[in-house]
Amino acid sequence: MMRGVSLAGWLLISIAMPAFAQTVTPVPAVPADLQVVDVHVGGRVVVHPMPGGGAAYEHQWPGVYFESRFEGPKFYLAFSDPYNEYRLLIDNLGPVTINQPGEARFKVDGLGDGPHAVRLEKVTESIAHAAAFDGFYIPAGETPLTAPARPRQIEFIGDSSMTGYGDRSDTRTCTSEEVRARTDTQQGYAVLAAKHFNADYRINAWSGRGVVRNYDGAEPDLTMPKVYPFVLFDRSVRDEDKTWQPQIVMLKLDADFATPVKPGEKWATQKALEADYEKAYVAFATTLHRKYPSAAFVVWTADITKLSDPKQVERVAAREEAWRKAAAQIGIVRTGFIPIDAKTIEGTACDYHGSLADHKRMADAMDAYIDAHPELWDVSAPLL
Repeated sequence: MMRGVSLAGWLLISIAMPAFAQTVTPVPAVPADLQVVDVHVGGRVVVHPMPGGGAAYEHQWPGVYFESRFEGPKFYLAFSDPYNEYRLLIDNLGPVTINQPGEARFKVDGLGDGPHAVRLEKVTESIAHAAAFDGFYIPAGETPLTAPARPRQIEFIGDSSMTGYGDRSDTRTCTSEEVRARTDTQQGYAVLAAKHFNADYRINAWSGRGVVRNYDGAEPDLTMPKVYPFVLFDRSVRDEDKTWQPQIVMLKLDADFATPVKPGEKWATQKALEADYEKAYVAFATTLHRKYPSAAFVVWTADITKLSDPKQVERVAAREEAWRKAAAQIGIVRTGFIPIDAKTIEGTACDYHGSLADHKRMADAMDAYIDAHPELWDVSAPLL
């Protein structure tokens, strides 16, 4: 995946640089005498070994990120990705945007001779295509350093709101390309909350995916429980990473009910859909508990204290009680609910999704709940 930059790749490169000492320059190729730098990966990837000890990190789930540390004034990075936008963060300097780089290599210079920390974040959601980051490299005279993992790990499993769907938009009406360009997973509530706690995170979310029914009944064979076990959406590679054992798993899976059931779907009534949903939700949670036996499971729910409709209060309370009973049967002893006040979510971004301000409010609610329950991070402590 370390091919030269094509003309099409050059035309797709778009870099936004703040005014400081670092320079980011496209180069036709990475010099052959460079050293590979250790990469700490956040999120699911398929690692493809490359000549010289390097690796290409193929990814498709949103919110992936790559971190390295080294001593020296410059480094290189490489891509095989015409689809996504990335954000490059170096030390405490301002962000650099690399948009749809294609088959591209960049040199970053002017950093000074001391130690540096570099982080590359995937910003957009790439549902239709897998892509690859081809690694960080430094000149032979520089010193590679270890990029350590964080003690805390949190996993998010959900749908479009968790991906940051169109959250940078100032209008609700968006084309599919505008949704792509305006999505910023790294400014979504899940990532904001993870960063608040300095936790490594995985965003296992896919816009429109439900538990038994996707948005508008689309692609019934690609519901979240069916795609979750895999690193890529074509279901060719299973996730076998045993090093990932999050202390917290956060669930928000309700796209099943975002649109009415249509004629020809398998459910004759809404109640039939709800019954099927609850059964499949428990089965999925059972699978997750077996995968992460020590994790606490927290569930996104409406804030009952802010609801005015008695029937809605009753419905939310019943779902919470059903989850508690199911969790007890599964063997999950550490569980809870993150209450979200829907009235505070304005939904002014693409297709009535949350704006950046909405995501900040949702992240604040998550932060407050987890701050109030520090035992969530303690795998030996029950959640009271």
